[in-house]
Order: sequence, then structure tokens, then C-alpha cells
Amino acid sequence: MANIAQIGDWSENYMVDLFNWHLRISETDSTFVGNAQWAFKDFGTPLRPENDIPYINQKGLVDRDNNPPKDSYYVFKSYWSDEPFVWIESHTWTERQGPKGLEREISVYSNAEEVEFFMNGKSLGKKIKDVNKFPASGLTWLVDFKEGDNEMRAVGTMKDGDVVNDELLVNYRFTKNGKPKALTLDSTQLDNGNILLIAQAVDADGLRCLDYEERIYFQALSGCTTIKSHGTPTGSESIKMANGKATIELIRNDGSEQLEVMVINQSFKGTYLVIE
Repeated sequence: MANIAQIGDWSENYMVDLFNWHLRISETDSTFVGNAQWAFKDFGTPLRPENDIPYINQKGLVDRDNNPPKDSYYVFKSYWSDEPFVWIESHTWTERQGPKGLEREISVYSNAEEVEFFMNGKSLGKKIKDVNKFPASGLTWLVDFKEGDNEMRAVGTMKDGDVVNDELLVNYRFTKNGKPKALTLDSTQLDNGNILLIAQAVDADGLRCLDYEERIYFQALSGCTTIKSHGTPTGSESIKMANGKATIELIRNDGSEQLEVMVINQSFKGTYLVIE
């Protein structure tokens, strides 16, 4: 029998499927006494320097800063929580690509009795939750993405008639990216006053390389400091890209009007950005 830990791709989707399978078995076995999740939060470990975020075990359902929970959090919530909710997988995967006309399976996690799924305003039908089914207790739909923005909406109806909603906007393209040719940098202002620095790997045509997962290194050159060594997706100067993208948070130095930052890795020369 294959070892799932050896054949898994260690993506967030893999994490969801692994926990979902485990819970489907444990929650439907009448002889199973109890269950607890290890670990709730990502944690530091001296044994994993090669991890995507160095020295961090990312098995947690939330990261070390308690940012929006991972998709796997909602798998557990669909089994163990009484708080009404519905959640479309995956809110961290909003840029996707694939051949035209190839249907993709979308999973919805919820503790609602019934869920209706809408794709670009059209209902794809209602389904009754059944914990004996895998994945997502049978709350799955096949969708045909159009090129560009795709609006997904799930509407869950609880046993008492209460209605819960979730929406997800996914940009889908039919053109597969080529080999990465450069790293780009951009930035956006955060509500907490800090700046989010965004690095992307792009091909010769400027398409984001959604299959690029190599390690990159951020550096603040002047006017700011990075939030580093926090062991989070926005708090590590050394991090592997996910879906061709990585980010880090910057803190502007007092009195600094201009910031200079860079990103580099083993394949590309440094890319610099000046932020006014």
C-alpha cells in the first residue's frame, strides 16, 4: 500500500484531502473514542531548514500570526463546529490555468444540511451533505472555467433554515505560462500602516509562472526593515514561491520618504524596487 506522506505533493490541497479523509473515517466509526488535531498552529522546529519557510512546521490549521485560517481549518469546522458557515476551497488559489473545456472539481466545506453552488451566476444544483462521502462530504461540483474572472458562490441552508454564503473570485487562463525569465516586484499599502512587498516569477511574455516554486530571498536596502524570522507567509526573508508568488511585510523607518528593496534567487539577478 502506498504511503500517502510519500506520494502527496504537500500542497494546501493535499493537506485538505488528508485531513478530510482522516475525519471522514474517524467521525463515522462508532468504535472510535475520540479525536484531536495536532497541531492547531504552525510552529518552529530546528529539524526543517529545507522547508518552504525555513525551520517552520506548517502542519497547523493557522499560521503563527493567526492570519486568516488555512483551508484545512474549515475541514475541521465542517465536522466539529455548530457555528453556521460555508467555505469554497481555495481562497488562497485565485490564479489558475488549464486547457479550455476541461472541467475542474470544486469542493465546498460546510456544516449546512444543504448547499447550492453557483458558477458565474448560474446554479449548478443543490447537494445534501453526507459525511460518508469523500471529498467534502459530497459537496463537490464540476465546473467549466471561462477565461478571465470567474465568480463562484455557495449558499448553505442550515437545519433551522438559516442561510450562509461564501463567494470566491478566480482568474482563469487557457494559456500556460512558459519558462520563468525574471522576478518582478510590486507593493501595496496595508491597513496596519506597513507595506506588502509582492514578488512574482514571470515568463518572457510577462505571464505569471503559476508552476514556479523555487526559493527566493527578500532584502530591505534602505528606508525600511522587513518583518523577518516570524515564520509566516509574510514574515520570512527566505521563502519558496507558491503559485509563482511570494510576499513579505515592510516597516517604513521613521522619516523615510523613499524605500529601496530587492528580491533575488539562484536563477535570477536581483530585481530592485523603489517605493515612494
